[in-house]
This record gives sequence, structure tokens and C-alpha cells, in this order.
Amino acid sequence: MNRIITGIQMEFKSLRLYKWQVLTSLLVLPLSYVFVLLLFGGIHKEAVTYLISGYMVATLIGSFLGLYAIRICNLMEPQVLELYSTLSVSTFELATSLALSYIILTLPSILVSICISVAFSTTVNALFLILALLISIFSILLIGTFLGLLIKNIFIAQGIIPLLSWVFLLFAPVYYSAENLPPVYTSVLLINPVTHCLSLVRFALGFLPIANMTWSFIYLTVLITVLSIYVLKTFKRIYILERFY
Repeated sequence: MNRIITGIQMEFKSLRLYKWQVLTSLLVLPLSYVFVLLLFGGIHKEAVTYLISGYMVATLIGSFLGLYAIRICNLMEPQVLELYSTLSVSTFELATSLALSYIILTLPSILVSICISVAFSTTVNALFLILALLISIFSILLIGTFLGLLIKNIFIAQGIIPLLSWVFLLFAPVYYSAENLPPVYTSVLLINPVTHCLSLVRFALGFLPIANMTWSFIYLTVLITVLSIYVLKTFKRIYILERFY
């Protein structure tokens, strides 16, 4: 546990070098979409709740599918693992400390968004909202871990992962409604796990679900299970060689 806490502290120190990138990914870009849509769509309770719920999920994507995924890819490089060779720590513990760091980083935005959503929403299921957010965090975090482990080259990751984050946002009703979309496009949206995360979160805030709730739970549960098995097996195959001085 102490090693994980040390890893979190080290990660927050390193994030000072990328503070503007962090600020842009977690705050500026997601909020810019919200403000533009509110200006053109009018400010009323339902619109605010809908957009803020989208902002919550967009923040998770910016953090876990953007910054965290690239950081995992960077961590798996031999020259980076060598930096940790003098510490008695496993790759799983390092990845856990990274994951907790980015969860802590997103918590303030999520908590403020929850307060705003609850204030503007007419119907709120608090327990279901907490459950929906926990499932969303685990799902998107594991997708980010999977991408970081899959893409071996950090330079390729810095080009591909931001593009994939944009695709996840585009093909999910984060800032637009799926009600009047063509059936073909709606079917494409349902392939995206982000759509099911949004469906759970918005259902807790009183909106009609985008997909069948049972199907969304099954889809995300299977996804979490499969990715967890892949991630754990991958970390077991990676060792940090000890240095002897």
C-alpha cells in the first residue's frame, strides 16, 4: 500500500510538467462543447442536466482514454521500467498507482458535475447514479489500460490515442440526442461502450435510456471481465529487472 501511495505522489509530481495538457484534456475541451451547445440550445434545466452528464463521461474519456492510456504505454517501455528497477515494486502496482492518480485527478470535476446535475434534475436516483459512475470509471479505465498495453510505441500512441478518444466521443451521444438519429447510426452507437455508460448515468438522472438497461449492464460487465483478464495476464508477463550496484 505504501508503494502505491509513493507511486501516486511521484505521478502527481511528474504531472507538473504537463499541467497545460491536463487542463486542456480534462477541463477546457469538454467544457467548451457544453458552453457552445448551451448558447445555441438555450439554458433550461433538462439541457443543463443532459449536457453536464455528457461532460462527466467526456472527462473520464479525456483522463483515461487520453492521458492515462499514453502514460501506461510510456510505462511499459524498457527504458522507463528501468527507472523503477531500484524500487521493490511490480508493474501491476505501478499501473494501479497511475490509475488511482488519474481517478483522483478527475474526482473534483465529477463531484461538481454531480452537484450541478442533481440541482437541475427533477428526478435523481442517487444510488443508481453512484453505481453508474463506478461502472463507467472501471469500463473506460480498462479500455485506456488495454490501449496503453496494446500500442507498444509511445510516439505512435501519442498520435493514435487522441484520435481514438475523439472517435469514442463522436460515436456516442455525449453532447447530442440519439432520439431522432437513423436506425443504422443508432446501431453503430450501441457498439460503443461509452454509449452504455451514458445510458446508465442519464437513466439515474431521469432520462430515458438510450439502450435497454439490462443489455447495457451485461455489455459493460462482459467488457470489464474480458479486459480485466487481459490486463492482469499482460502485467504478469512483464517484469522489472533489478539492478545490482
